[in-house]
Amino acid sequence: ELSVALGPPKSCVPERPSSAMDQAGWWLNGLTRAGKDGRTSLVRQYPGLADGIRAEGGRDSPLFTEYDGFVPAAGKMLDPCTREQAVSPTQLENAAECPFRYFLQRGLGIDAVDDGERENDAWLDPLTRGSELHDLYAQLLRKCRNEGRRPKIANDLEWFLTKGREVLARLRKEMPPPSDEVFDREHREFLADLKLFVEAECDGGKAGNPVGLEVSFGKGGDRSAEPLDQAEPISIELGNGLRFRLRGRIDRIDQIGSSSFQIVDYKTGGYFEPDWKGVFAGGRRLQHALYGLAAAELLRRQHKGLTIIGGEYYFSAAKGCQERVFIKKQSTAAVTAVLADLRKVIASGLFVHADDESACKWCKLGAACGANSFERANAKLADSKLEPYRRLVSHE
Repeated sequence: ELSVALGPPKSCVPERPSSAMDQAGWWLNGLTRAGKDGRTSLVRQYPGLADGIRAEGGRDSPLFTEYDGFVPAAGKMLDPCTREQAVSPTQLENAAECPFRYFLQRGLGIDAVDDGERENDAWLDPLTRGSELHDLYAQLLRKCRNEGRRPKIANDLEWFLTKGREVLARLRKEMPPPSDEVFDREHREFLADLKLFVEAECDGGKAGNPVGLEVSFGKGGDRSAEPLDQAEPISIELGNGLRFRLRGRIDRIDQIGSSSFQIVDYKTGGYFEPDWKGVFAGGRRLQHALYGLAAAELLRRQHKGLTIIGGEYYFSAAKGCQERVFIKKQSTAAVTAVLADLRKVIASGLFVHADDESACKWCKLGAACGANSFERANAKLADSKLEPYRRLVSHE
């Protein structure tokens, strides 16, 4: 009786053709009666729907199609070996993590729309916080390097904390925190991370001598803070006449012995052990290898017969528990193989969606991927066109 009393559900679909307020409503009413038989007439009237149906069919098929990210024309434009503009290790790692996202950002210039809303319980975003910590680390170690000594608690802790307070005061003026409580909490955490860094440098656990700090190459300009800085990019050889130009900034280069050096890359976020298994992680972890090649080129001007023994990812903040992940230097052939496969994926226009769900966790472009993109990507991996991608992800 209630159902009868309420009558037919009200929606955007009119109950009768005569009650439709516009052409779209008339078509919707007709489709409720005609069902699939009305599709031919509908798509003739609305060609855009035909395109959408065709795209969904392509995405649901087992083949890797243009609707999944197969865009050879874009591959030719984004090929790092044909572009004049240098690429960074982070860009290459992002391309390996999710080629489709790389195509959206680098090929189409798409970015997520900022909703404009600030969090009420957070102030500094991870990028800003990490950048400021990196800069302060370099200031401390340059000071000690210029004085010919290692950091000492008595000499450097209060100086370092004062520098940190100055940075936070500046940021507070530039980008006011949402509340005093939030500022006080993040102020304490920021200074605590600085204290941890000084203590770690003073405890003798690091025998290396920092010879390069925030070493920049391929970024142009005329920086004089570091003798190893270079305005021009580094050329990376892939064999068969292929090479690309690399730019970046190495957090730290430590001299271990008379002619041995190590790359250190600071990570100011959290540490999750399963994410740091293996060497290359299917191309998603390249900084230690690429910065090792770049550092060797930069150091060669001052040191003959040098050796880069490997790279260390140092989780310097409390959130990362000061974990260190050391990856020893890999053979040139192994590094080249990973880079060549990654370059092939990009140059061939194989912009497949990430086949690992973890790559989507912090992505803001998920609306462009459609439903079940992770499952769809895995279902298409058997397509022969994706052989370069299968080789890439096989590099552990």
